[in-house]
Amino acid sequence: MEITNRIVYLLHKHIRQELDEHEATELTTWAGSHPAFQQLLDEVSDEKGLTSALIAFDQVYGGDQAASIARMERRIADGMQVVTEGSTEPTRFRRLRKWLPYAAALLIATSVVTYFFLEGGSNQEPKIVDLKTEDIAPGGHRATLTLADGQTIDLSEEQAGIKIGDRITYLDGSAVLEQGEGTKKQEKGGPHGTEKDKLTTNYYVLTTPNGGTYQLTLADGSKVWLNAASTLKYPSHFDNNERIVELEGEGYFEVAKDTKRPFKVRSKGQEVEVLGTEFNVSAYPDEDATKTTLVEGEVRLLADATGANVMLAPSEQGSLVNDVIDVRKVKTELFTAWKDGFFYFDRLPTRAALGQLARWYDLELIYEGQLKKMNMFAYIKRDKPLSAVLTSLEKSGLKFKVTQAGEQKQLIVLGEQR
Repeated sequence: MEITNRIVYLLHKHIRQELDEHEATELTTWAGSHPAFQQLLDEVSDEKGLTSALIAFDQVYGGDQAASIARMERRIADGMQVVTEGSTEPTRFRRLRKWLPYAAALLIATSVVTYFFLEGGSNQEPKIVDLKTEDIAPGGHRATLTLADGQTIDLSEEQAGIKIGDRITYLDGSAVLEQGEGTKKQEKGGPHGTEKDKLTTNYYVLTTPNGGTYQLTLADGSKVWLNAASTLKYPSHFDNNERIVELEGEGYFEVAKDTKRPFKVRSKGQEVEVLGTEFNVSAYPDEDATKTTLVEGEVRLLADATGANVMLAPSEQGSLVNDVIDVRKVKTELFTAWKDGFFYFDRLPTRAALGQLARWYDLELIYEGQLKKMNMFAYIKRDKPLSAVLTSLEKSGLKFKVTQAGEQKQLIVLGEQR
């Protein structure tokens, strides 16, 4: 009998009220298997409390039986001493006393309690444990919206995107802000639009985390899809001369045609100017190249540092590396499949492919051993759990291990050991 990583995962979801019916039944069944487990479930109500409870639980029940009994006896003495002295009884000791009646029976049945935690303010290294990949869900609709005054709103995960107009709504028309909330931020005196060649200081910011994607319809009707770990800055209303947005990360743009107001996307080291077209820009800070892939229409790509510019035609990609623009023909689907919910790798270097996985599943990539130089071929839906994706990739000869250190999930890529 033990507290497995799966149970800790369910406890975290229980605290956040995110359990589905199957998971709730699983956790209830586990709690009913022993009074100490039920006590733990009944007591935790937040992340900090769960961390403290798991640490205290292990101090009573963890390790070998002799060591656990010795620890338990010390905790009893410490707890009595605290009460006798009339001091405020620490939360951890209160939990220990509640579990002591169950300790003898449970110590016979269990040899180890596994858990993961990262205790706030502690210098202790987080414990690294193995995870089951089927427990790691794919990303979804996750984003935050920062208003002009700095107020931040966590957008609904049940919605796919938002629309900017006289007020901010979700794509189904429901309000992002409650009646009367944030009225100053949405009135016409809010973000004033753009000045020549730059955004003003008054702008909104849409941000997706690792494992998040979101759609945005701008005031002019243009649509933007943001990939994971991306940020888009934009005004609530564009001025009469041009439309400017700023991108960090990756976005797919479907620009409403307006011959009088060019649409400009400013990103790492470059500017893309269009009148009406569809294109993808990948400008992650940790990648060497900024890539602009044109699907329809025509765009002008300008390098900030040198002023060099090129016109892209459909199915062409401009890559900006060290202030130099290189243009080549590409299969546009390889660079836009993420918008439609797919990983599409066609002779993509392994590290680049795994980098996409890491952003979508919120993983830290760690390479152990010598990784063979190889290219990846895969077409996989992004709504699959991590286990299904890794199973597909392992057919190419790769081996993986998933661990967790503190709150950070890690994908370890096992290469040849030398």
